[in-house]
Amino acid sequence: MTLALSYVIPCGGWRHVDRVVGCLLEQDEAERIELVLAGPAEVEQEIPAHVHERFWGVKVVPADPREMHEARANALLAATAPVAVIGETHCYPQPGWAQAFIAAIEEGPWDAVGPQIENANPATGLSWANLVLDYGPFLRPARGETDVLPGQNAGLRTALLEPYRDDLSAWMRMPYLLFRMLRADGARLFVEPGARSAHLNVTDRRAWLAERFGAGRTFAADRSAAWPRWKRVVYAAGSPLIPLLRLRRSLPDLRRGGGPLRAVPPLMAGLLASGLGEGIGYALGGADGTPSIFVTELDREAYAPR
Repeated sequence: MTLALSYVIPCGGWRHVDRVVGCLLEQDEAERIELVLAGPAEVEQEIPAHVHERFWGVKVVPADPREMHEARANALLAATAPVAVIGETHCYPQPGWAQAFIAAIEEGPWDAVGPQIENANPATGLSWANLVLDYGPFLRPARGETDVLPGQNAGLRTALLEPYRDDLSAWMRMPYLLFRMLRADGARLFVEPGARSAHLNVTDRRAWLAERFGAGRTFAADRSAAWPRWKRVVYAAGSPLIPLLRLRRSLPDLRRGGGPLRAVPPLMAGLLASGLGEGIGYALGGADGTPSIFVTELDREAYAPR
């Protein structure tokens, strides 16, 4: 079997990735997938024998998963396949995902491919609100070329990473910005709805607010890191408009994705928290220490109790 793609996941232990790996093993193309785990060296001893037998290969890249940006970057640079997917512990490829994804990347002129995102815990409005904020454009998307891809659960040709090797960990704080930059440099991006993946969303209210605020601040700080001071001041001053602008896009995404009306109030609250975070990020930069979004990224089931 010819190696088609590497699936990269930062993790603290096998329990974090057991469900995702189970979904990958159910793919008809499992033998064409390399699994790359970025985490403690001890993870190697936890991997069941059948996982090694079914995949093209399994690799553990030593990393501290709490420093997720560095773990992602190290794993991507260690990937063997010509295409690597930036996976998550809590996003589960659905039947037919690999076939559709591999066909899109092999048959088209695309440099990066994104999936259709579905809701893995659709019972609450809060879950839908978070899903729309993170993946709104990719809920029941149209198939075709695009200007944007989600930061996670999309894949790209690993050759594209070489010019950014030295600062890849910085781009992996918000991988969404990497795809935007690649598109600006001429890369061609594609959405393949046949590659469906179900995303588990935060439903713990306190963690949800911290995640929304932290994601907004991290995004704004990273986006504006090289901007002149005057531009940061302008964007900080205009940040109160961000929730309104995003709401205009988010409501159609919610409707198209089949989300319920009860998602609208938490959606608006999440936009306010995110907008506040962006304003502070533009004005003051990022917070010290580990971004709050990394905490909920690593062990999502602990923050999705319902």
